[in-house]
Amino acid sequence: MPDNSVVVNLNQFERSRRAQVSSETLGMLHDSRDLLIEGATRVLTRQTEAMENTLLAMADRSPLLETRNSFYGAQGILNKQANELLSACKDAFFSSFNDFTLNREAPPAPELMELSLVGDQDFEITLAVDKATSRLRYNCAEELVALDARIAHLMGRSDLAENDNPLGPRALCEALLDGITRTQSEQSIRIVLLNQFDLVLTTELAGIYQSINRYLIDHGVLPELKVGAKSRAQHSSASAGHGAVSGAAAPNQQAGGDMFNLFEQLAGGGGASQGGGGSYAGGNVSAGAGGYSLLDSLSQLQTGAMTLPGGARFELPLLEASAIHNVLRSLQQSPVMQSASPLDAVLVDAVAM
Repeated sequence: MPDNSVVVNLNQFERSRRAQVSSETLGMLHDSRDLLIEGATRVLTRQTEAMENTLLAMADRSPLLETRNSFYGAQGILNKQANELLSACKDAFFSSFNDFTLNREAPPAPELMELSLVGDQDFEITLAVDKATSRLRYNCAEELVALDARIAHLMGRSDLAENDNPLGPRALCEALLDGITRTQSEQSIRIVLLNQFDLVLTTELAGIYQSINRYLIDHGVLPELKVGAKSRAQHSSASAGHGAVSGAAAPNQQAGGDMFNLFEQLAGGGGASQGGGGSYAGGNVSAGAGGYSLLDSLSQLQTGAMTLPGGARFELPLLEASAIHNVLRSLQQSPVMQSASPLDAVLVDAVAM
């Protein structure tokens, strides 16, 4: 737009009218920022050795030399530059967070006439960030509902898009990738490291978001919104007594305990947030006519026949081991994987296990 134009750009006018946040609000935002990034880097530091062992194991199983080199390269960085790497990630997160609080917006998207094809490398990086963000958001959905509302309230906005939260998974994943990029230029290694960070944080980030929600509640930010601040371990307390009945089978189910607990939460989570009696009400949601629980029925089918309410018995058909064909294991050895990206190779390896 020429300098002597009389046309007013309403977007710039609206941005200039935005009220600056108060020092008290800014202090709460900074404290929340520190809780997130310090908690995330603490988890990553604690799990550095485990990530190294995972990468070495994946490299040993990989049939492709290029993929093995990416795994070994990522393991070498964690072994020799872990502190430098995590420090760069923290700096990148601080920088992006400051841009948000100072109303420094990202550059606008190009007009339709300026669109161009996306390069393969750019697309692969974008895909990796999208997958990491989706995985973290899925595992922290309850906590993020409350956190998005509280951050919007602090910033004086009516709502906040899920990817606009400066404390959200998208901002965190982009900061982690930015920090990794500052210490590693090879894209395949950057994607492997981001994927490892994401896998570690997937099980820990919900607890960090709970602590941020509790901090904001204690400081009077939407205290009536209790969702997202309560530890999920308490939600499954009602089912803990039921699980003790089958204690003799517990050692055999240890390996799948985390996944089983996740299904229990999904089955009983309908009333978990409705006050003191919510968890009891939610625990009965999965029980059908005659008091049969879906999870109990599935567990019974794993061990043998199941007795139906009418007295009939149902049993899964036996499968011959020779007739079972693991397609993904065959895919690992096929020429198709020669051109696969490191991210796709990691995904195939994980699902094939």
